[in-house]
Amino acid sequence: MIFLITLVLGILEVTLTSYPLLFLWMICLVMTSQEREGFSLAFLNGLWLDFLKGGIWGEASLFFLLFALVVSLYKRKFKIVHPLYFIPFVILAVGFYEFWEFREVKVFRIFWSLIMAVGFLKIAQISQVKQREQIGRI
Repeated sequence: MIFLITLVLGILEVTLTSYPLLFLWMICLVMTSQEREGFSLAFLNGLWLDFLKGGIWGEASLFFLLFALVVSLYKRKFKIVHPLYFIPFVILAVGFYEFWEFREVKVFRIFWSLIMAVGFLKIAQISQVKQREQIGRI
């Protein structure tokens, strides 16, 4: 399920929108997954984005890995999915992403990205629970 969502979001980000869909999805996956799994997902999401955009391979992966590192460091100390940490982190992360990608920061993109991130977080939490249940059955 995570793989399918990643594929669809990457295609949507490149073709239809200018919102950082894969970046938001990656942040939510890293927040809800184990540390090693989160870093590999961040790296693969970045490669997928580079492939779809036709850019330099690894550029987005490095950016995604940087934020995965920040998320994992905060995840060790705080309950990062709590709204007091999640909302400011997403606002700052999307602001950095907007500046890195477009060299400008637009407030309405950050606002809509925050709303999408809340939905993505819920989807990521549900998919992680289902994945753990499937592993438990085996």
